[in-house]
Amino acid sequence: MGNNRKRILTEALSLDAWHDPFKLDGNKLGVFVEITFNEGRLGGNDTDLPFTFKLGLKRAILTIDLEEPLEIDRRSIARSIPENVAELSRVLGAKQKAQTQRSYGGSLTPAALHVSLSGKAHDETEVTHEDELRIIQTIPQTLVIPRPLNRHSYSWTMEPSWQPTLQGQPWNPVDPPRLKIKPINSLNAVMPAIRVNISCAFEDIHITDILPKGRNTSEIFKEMIFNEANVAAAKQHLKLVLRDADLEPGKLDNRFSSLIIASILATPEP
Repeated sequence: MGNNRKRILTEALSLDAWHDPFKLDGNKLGVFVEITFNEGRLGGNDTDLPFTFKLGLKRAILTIDLEEPLEIDRRSIARSIPENVAELSRVLGAKQKAQTQRSYGGSLTPAALHVSLSGKAHDETEVTHEDELRIIQTIPQTLVIPRPLNRHSYSWTMEPSWQPTLQGQPWNPVDPPRLKIKPINSLNAVMPAIRVNISCAFEDIHITDILPKGRNTSEIFKEMIFNEANVAAAKQHLKLVLRDADLEPGKLDNRFSSLIIASILATPEP
């Protein structure tokens, strides 16, 4: 196993990371991270699993860890706060309000978010198509919340603004960098490592659309697709996928259990 083996749940996200080359020229080094979230489809090629299911992430945390003596230049951190419609805190507050109001009425929509943000419409039926498009075009698909840790580590929490799970890329991966490293005064034979982790709470793993294999429609409904046994089996399969990816998930029996779903070393860009 190589030192830079990608440990990743590839069905739910893709991850790449790189940095400017180490040089003693007094310049700061940029660290770049590219992430793409998608809806994973699991179980199709697993002959031991009697069903298929879909998997997404409702929230995830990116953490960049610098090995000493590397230090973060705090002024260079990309904080990714929305700039047009509202500040991040207002968008998050509106999202929470809309979710609370819809707790018994389905998933969050751009119309519901518009109602919560503007206060000009009494319900979603009063929201025009133009209003919905304005929300989609001005509020990022992914809300990125900065989480400072220390001189050597920094995190960002990522959550969807109105979709049920994370989708697509949360930022431009090349401009700006996620952060920059202070100039290096000396270099050793062994270059310090820059590790990039993606983690989430177990409750933020969204498992849906559990269907038995090789069944006709009537048999599917008779067997109650979304019963507890099938959900538990899907989650057990997830544990096996994580174990095979060498992620050491631990016990996934607690909704606040945290697990690393992707971990790589950033490589120097020539």
